[in-house]
Amino acid sequence: MKFSSFGKIDWGIIISLLLGAGAFFLLYSELLNVNFVDSIVNMGYDPYQSYIGWELFRSSSWTFPIGKIVNLSYPVGVPVTFTDSIPLFAFIFKLFRAWLPFPFQYIGIWQLLSIMLQGMFSYLILKHYFKQKILAVLGSIFFILSPTMLFRLNGHFALGAHWLLLWSLYLNLKSTSVFKIKQWTAIIVLSLLTHPYLFIMCGALFMADLLQHLFVTKTLQWKKALYILIAEMLLTILVAWIVGIFAVGNSGAPGFGIYSVDLNALFNPDGWSTIIQNMNVRWPNEGFNYLGLGVIALGILSVYEYFRAGDYRNLKNLFVSRWPIILVSLAIAATAITNTISFFGKEIFVFPLPEFLKDNVFGIVRSSGRLFWPVYYLIVLGAFSVLRKIKTPFAYVLIIAALFLQIYDIHDKLQQYNNFYQKMHWESPLQNTFWQDASKQYKHIFFVKSYVNKRDDAIAFFAAQNRMTMNLGLFARDVALINKKETDEEETRLKQGIVDKKTLYVFRSELEAKEMTQKVDLLQHHLIIVDGYPVLAP
Repeated sequence: MKFSSFGKIDWGIIISLLLGAGAFFLLYSELLNVNFVDSIVNMGYDPYQSYIGWELFRSSSWTFPIGKIVNLSYPVGVPVTFTDSIPLFAFIFKLFRAWLPFPFQYIGIWQLLSIMLQGMFSYLILKHYFKQKILAVLGSIFFILSPTMLFRLNGHFALGAHWLLLWSLYLNLKSTSVFKIKQWTAIIVLSLLTHPYLFIMCGALFMADLLQHLFVTKTLQWKKALYILIAEMLLTILVAWIVGIFAVGNSGAPGFGIYSVDLNALFNPDGWSTIIQNMNVRWPNEGFNYLGLGVIALGILSVYEYFRAGDYRNLKNLFVSRWPIILVSLAIAATAITNTISFFGKEIFVFPLPEFLKDNVFGIVRSSGRLFWPVYYLIVLGAFSVLRKIKTPFAYVLIIAALFLQIYDIHDKLQQYNNFYQKMHWESPLQNTFWQDASKQYKHIFFVKSYVNKRDDAIAFFAAQNRMTMNLGLFARDVALINKKETDEEETRLKQGIVDKKTLYVFRSELEAKEMTQKVDLLQHHLIIVDGYPVLAP
């Protein structure tokens, strides 16, 4: 990947980066204020999980593995990867925690970086595709405004790093006689430090490029290819071990076959179109892969032009010359669709799978609809093929017309994102002066029965602010079992009337609090309701 041409800076890269920055400032600029966390807290479970995971991680002491959040799922701890807190940024900013204010969030910085790099890597792909910088720059806007990327970047922040997928596709699509081991190593490490799903997709594209150089271009010998594969696998294991991913054991979960891609996903807007009505799906959001009407129009023209020209030899040559990435794309597309094939929300075919295989093997990618993203971007790229078959002036007119159609189609959603954060305000419900005193007396918060009706967000914020530990939290996987033994033992002691004077106990309900504290000396300890939370304050 070269950032210059004949000793001069590639102006197309600069413009695509600036276009990405412009899109960010139109959509998410409020989040550049690192103290502004109101919107993230208000957005719900997943965004808050990623934010509070970071706050608890930075308040935790450094340990090994370095990615362990000691203050969460106490006393065992949990990897920061399993709070979707973008481990790469969490590590970097934790180094400077002594100088960071509270609260502090890096989501806006991450969004800005992601959209800018989305623009740059899409430009690099399209420049190779078109050989014309202006067309490549215009085409990059479609990727910058990709509904799938923006949708994720507005809540599942780590999953918005689609630039990692574009970088991987760039290495696959750019003809080269040298396997780019340094770039692939960077992609593998960065994706692992961003989100496991991105790592899986980038890993699949890495295998496609390795097979391309081994079998098609024959620029790699078997021995060297094997060395590269083993080296990348060992590096992956090493990084995962250092980060602490292995600390949770089995990371599978039920849901494979539910959070999948419906066969209508590419043209189902799910609220993103001002023209096309929403269509039924079995499960919304996870399989969201809407192309946008401008891309759909270009795709229809490209298909028409292909059949009109009737040059089917090109298709055969494509399969012969690019079979590795086609094979990998089909494999990840099949995984995204899952064994339960649905169309407009209705199951049309189900391949039976053993429960163990579904939950513990495929359950690692239970939200399998996300895996379709590399195929999604290849389809977007394929939609541009008509622009290569017509004269340049007409290509400019066509791509600009398609771009206007694309923006008009999704402009309501873009406007919604533009206004979204401005209206957000959050105030902690913990207003009683009790909490100020509690922060000085207690070091640990224990949620009885390991669940507080999803009202633990304010208390988690309180714990992070005061560097307190908690026995549970919000996780991307159900990893509560990792400290189940300690939690059960603490609950047994509580039932016996034994309490820890440094622990604040929080219950789901007043009834549960009374049942669990029957043997506790309530003349010595206080069972009270504070701001709606039943608590036992030793």
